[in-house]
Amino acid sequence: MKRIIVTAIVFFAIGAESQAATRIALKGTIVTPTAPAAAGFVVIEGGAIVCAGATCDTAGATVIDTGLDLYAGFVDAHNHIGWNLFPFTRFSRPTFNNRYNWRFGEKVFKDFQKLKSTLDRKLKCDVTLYTEVMAALGGTTTIVSEDKCHTGGIRNAENPGLGELKMGGTVGDPLQLRGKTRTKWEAILSNPTPPVTRFVIHLAEGRDASSLKEWTKLEAMGPPFVQNRITSIVHGIPLKAEHFRTLAERGWQLIWSPSSNMRLYQMTTDVVAAAAAGVNVALAPDWNLGGSPTLLQEIAYVRRLYADGPVRAHLTPARLLTMATSGAAAAIGLEKHVGTLAAGYRADIVGLRRASTGDALETLMRGDPKSVELVMVDGRAMVAAPTLAALATLPKEKTCEAVDVCGVPRQVCLATSLAALVGRVKAQYPQVAPLADCAERPLR
Repeated sequence: MKRIIVTAIVFFAIGAESQAATRIALKGTIVTPTAPAAAGFVVIEGGAIVCAGATCDTAGATVIDTGLDLYAGFVDAHNHIGWNLFPFTRFSRPTFNNRYNWRFGEKVFKDFQKLKSTLDRKLKCDVTLYTEVMAALGGTTTIVSEDKCHTGGIRNAENPGLGELKMGGTVGDPLQLRGKTRTKWEAILSNPTPPVTRFVIHLAEGRDASSLKEWTKLEAMGPPFVQNRITSIVHGIPLKAEHFRTLAERGWQLIWSPSSNMRLYQMTTDVVAAAAAGVNVALAPDWNLGGSPTLLQEIAYVRRLYADGPVRAHLTPARLLTMATSGAAAAIGLEKHVGTLAAGYRADIVGLRRASTGDALETLMRGDPKSVELVMVDGRAMVAAPTLAALATLPKEKTCEAVDVCGVPRQVCLATSLAALVGRVKAQYPQVAPLADCAERPLR
């Protein structure tokens, strides 16, 4: 496992507000799930995309020839980022029947749980920012984080910087829908209008009959829990075609985390059946402890897991890109703002360096963090390769520091010192997971 090295040198002291271009045009190859990759521009102004394509008017813009494949920023719809400080770990048993088996009976998990409580107390929002940098190095620009920290890193789905609009938070399982939590969601679901965009609930996480009974428990709660159109189900491992038809009829969505599922339960959701029923499916890594380090690497995991067969045929590169961008944005109710490379969307952009062989989507499917050479959130560079032309003219935070990501140099730009952040985290937890982990993990 290669670890990153942070060099505490400020390379740029150019404030975005004072000297950086207010209108910029990124030149590269535009890659979307719905059209062939083609040379063009992404024009950015005021943190938003004003044009994306071959015929954009670049008059008055600072043109930056990136030489990269340009994508909408990846949207991670399911991630327990507070757990991502911990390195990838195998539990003592090779498989479990359901989430309660390991949550209440696995000593390795319980030990981490105690440690997490201590680190949360001592590090507070440093945990969030450190793990947001981890995600950004893999091209993620929006993430479900389950906390209230405003770090200035990537976009937090619960506090996305889109006025009052926000995802309502994630419910761990139907058992949590009681008391004040149930009352809160009853009120929201009875009048499901903005600012809350989605009701996200972990459901049927496991392979046994008791996991499937969680569906029955949710159904038994009656309206408004089953008569709304803003629910997204996380996992749904044992759900069948009839369940997916119900999801589709209600306009519900599905969030799929196969790497975590396979390593815990040796089983994952039938996403082919879900898609056949008309359900939107988002792809997400769940957590670093047992899933994938980043959403980009979860894409690569899926390609390895399904090397051939009908699931492989269904999960085309274009479909997987959708599941990581616009489909994921829909699963958390932010599809009008992020996840699409088009005018009117926030300028959350990822640039990948294409491999020497294959097309743009083949590079994406490899899931290599070393290919990520540009990450922008709201039109501001958070991650960039130092070789990127005219990097100094990109809007960004004042402090950009050199980072070695699995052997390649990158700059990470934050409102605070990354080196100091890493130092504080390592002082409390020397075994912290690296900011970039490029090692291939086992399939199961």
